Amino acid sequence: MSIQHGSIAGYSATAVAFDAGLILSFGGAVDRPRFSIGAAIQNIGSSLTFGTAPESLPRALRANLGFSLAKPLALSYAVRVPLGEPGVQHAIGLEALPNGPVSIRGGLTMRGGRAYVSFGAGFRYGGAVRLGLDYAFENNLDSGALPTTRHGFAFDIAAGRGGSKWTPIRIRVPGR
Repeated sequence: MSIQHGSIAGYSATAVAFDAGLILSFGGAVDRPRFSIGAAIQNIGSSLTFGTAPESLPRALRANLGFSLAKPLALSYAVRVPLGEPGVQHAIGLEALPNGPVSIRGGLTMRGGRAYVSFGAGFRYGGAVRLGLDYAFENNLDSGALPTTRHGFAFDIAAGRGGSKWTPIRIRVPGR
């Protein structure tokens, strides 16, 4: 679940959206598979309504590949296809997942002919109920474009047991 908020010309709006998808994991431990592949549809939900003008959230199809390198590193590739809009986004990332609760990551995204670099960190804690907090930062690398910076936060609550699948509830505050 994501809660998205925006403001334009004195009007503000909030929308609630969900993502639905599937991840298949192969090899390794349940919480650290050797290889994974996934697909999702993003932003299923309400629209942002500024005054009387509703603005739909940008729905997209997303596919991901993940590969666990030498412990604690993981490599990922994602492609995102916006629905009803031109353009395809490609992203590659590297994440360090030490045995402790903290993870750090960095990546590169190609979107609209521009390159964006991103960095992030996450913290996970718990057993039968797992709590997580995540932060991400993104900035464009195109010196000829207007600089854009986005920040994002996410809070996860997941229920399950060690060795079983987790059922997450995610509250995400998207960046600006």
